[in-house]
Amino acid sequence: MGKRSQKPAVQKPNRSRRAKRRSWIAAGILIAIILTGYLLSRIPEIGSTYGEGDPVKGAAKARVRIVEYSDFQCPACRNAQGALKQIIEEYGEKVQIIFNDFPLVSNHPNALPAAEAAQCAYVQNRFWEYHDLLFERQDIWAPTTDPQPYFLDYAKETGLNIEQFTRCTENRETKKAVSTDMKEGESLRIRSTPTFFINDTRLVGQATYNNFKDAIDSQLGRGNKGE
Repeated sequence: MGKRSQKPAVQKPNRSRRAKRRSWIAAGILIAIILTGYLLSRIPEIGSTYGEGDPVKGAAKARVRIVEYSDFQCPACRNAQGALKQIIEEYGEKVQIIFNDFPLVSNHPNALPAAEAAQCAYVQNRFWEYHDLLFERQDIWAPTTDPQPYFLDYAKETGLNIEQFTRCTENRETKKAVSTDMKEGESLRIRSTPTFFINDTRLVGQATYNNFKDAIDSQLGRGNKGE
């Protein structure tokens, strides 16, 4: 009788090799999850606030909305701030102020970087404190050829995270946020600052307390009596 033909040996899978492969895959997935979480955790500090709205002061359900288009290097804009604070104190929950950037870059070369710095304060929920410092100290930073050291000092003074603030001022999303306000202003045919919209009433230039009061009282349907 002839020899029986031998069946080719079937290699059994190497369980150890499969286990190692699974371990590497699991490790890769874990690393990917950790890296994604790290990257996502860094997004809010430079961009998550953009697009959520403009800086707002006052009651959410106010009957009168004062929309401001302003330039931090503009003296008339600075002068209007006292009247606005007085209006907020007097009218309380009846009014709300919404701030928009409109730097007149041809006349005010430091207005754009000031607006960007204020946007970075906004990201850290310190906009109004930073806004006030920029206007109060306008005579100090506005004439300089390099206002950035002052902006950094104001960031420290208002308690901002300096590393985050610095990254934010260099981020293109910051510039985009200011540019968006400027485009909106241009669509409304704004030519000078400050320009305000008290509901549907446009107020340009010398924004005095009496001018605000007249416009607000008219919107509230009380004439000029201030009842």
